[in-house]
Amino acid sequence: MLEERDSGGAAMFLLYNGLLLLPRLAAAPLGAWLKRCEGGAATEWAQRLGYHAEALSPSGVWIQAASVGEVRVASNLVHALLARRPGLPLILTTTTRTGQALARSAFASLPVRCGYFPLDFPPSVRRALAAARPRLLVLVETEIWPNLLRECGRRGVCTAVVNGRLSERSMRRYRLVAPLMRRALGYLDLACVQTAEDGERFAELGLPPSRLRVMGSMKYDLPPPPDAKDAAAFRSSVGLQDDEFLIVAGSTAAGEDRIVLDAFEAVRHRHARARLLLAPRHPERFAAAAAEASRRGLAVERRTRRRSAREPAAFSEVLILDTLGELPVAYAAAQAAFVGGSLVPAGGQNVLEPAACGLAPIFGPHVENFREPASRLLSAGAAVRVEGAGGLASALFSVIEDPQLARAAGERARRAVAEGAGATQRSLRVIEEILGGGPAGAERITAGEPVGARCS
Repeated sequence: MLEERDSGGAAMFLLYNGLLLLPRLAAAPLGAWLKRCEGGAATEWAQRLGYHAEALSPSGVWIQAASVGEVRVASNLVHALLARRPGLPLILTTTTRTGQALARSAFASLPVRCGYFPLDFPPSVRRALAAARPRLLVLVETEIWPNLLRECGRRGVCTAVVNGRLSERSMRRYRLVAPLMRRALGYLDLACVQTAEDGERFAELGLPPSRLRVMGSMKYDLPPPPDAKDAAAFRSSVGLQDDEFLIVAGSTAAGEDRIVLDAFEAVRHRHARARLLLAPRHPERFAAAAAEASRRGLAVERRTRRRSAREPAAFSEVLILDTLGELPVAYAAAQAAFVGGSLVPAGGQNVLEPAACGLAPIFGPHVENFREPASRLLSAGAAVRVEGAGGLASALFSVIEDPQLARAAGERARRAVAEGAGATQRSLRVIEEILGGGPAGAERITAGEPVGARCS
């Protein structure tokens, strides 16, 4: 267990928990009521306060995946763990409701219990850990929660980050509380990071290099993309004709729909058979995206309304994808893909999903969340980086007007995804070392301090 000698870190912990005191006091009476309630929002908020936490046996694994992207990363790991250890008790928690909905859908047929991640209040994490009793806590990507890590350290619960990354934007925030981060990371047993640069950033924040492993990105380990039959069925279900050119703008951020629609209108002036499927990242923006398209005089519909129709009508000029889980098949059905969160400073979304479908993704300059995959695709001539509506329109013109060149770039994108795969299996081997009894003959990929050596 970590010796608490760092006076600066101790002071920062006191300050951190002092700042949390008011929300904790406000939550106390709510928690007293919620712990007696079941169902819906009451259960959600009870779990966020550490009540109604799912229970594990002491040999179980708790995986925290903040939102939709992290749940998708965790999915392959969960399937691989259960394939190796069919009886392994597993809990998966999420921070967002969209992540929770996807988790419950993705793991409906598996022995995985899903719930909400507790707020980082000391009483909340203590209650959750007392109920869950995990052997190992796995944090997906960027999840540094000081009180949770400290409480795990005190209880002898092993802690590991998988697919770890730290963007420059995250680092700017963490540097402001560097003593607190150094103290919190002192309780982290292992960080499996995507790149050497991510490892350097974890080390800068105070994680000993002996607890770092560079594994590559688990986001390359995608499930098999939808096949041609699924893509054709999707096109039919949304009323697309064979000669209509489908552009998918996936996971767009606030302020980005306007830019995408500007580009689409420019494309429509030259290519009347172009159609746009617009998929906002967050459900609360579906209505606003539809309203923006309608305001421009574009014919717009929502996917949910088309699903309820007996016979699909012809595709409108713009279709809002307001369903969960259909973006991969939409990419497979498309001829061009723009990946959102990248023309505005939102860090970017998953550039690998369209690439796996054989589309060279188009994205803007803000891809901090997918720094390494974006760089790999650009280096392979398998992606296009653009600025603003004009740049996006120009890239779309190139795809429409030179389909042979676009297909070649798409094949390079598909190969780049295949070449980057394997991080999930590497991370799985490390987790097996922590849990003990890994498969006979498995390659040992750790170095320095033994994995889990500090866990009791």
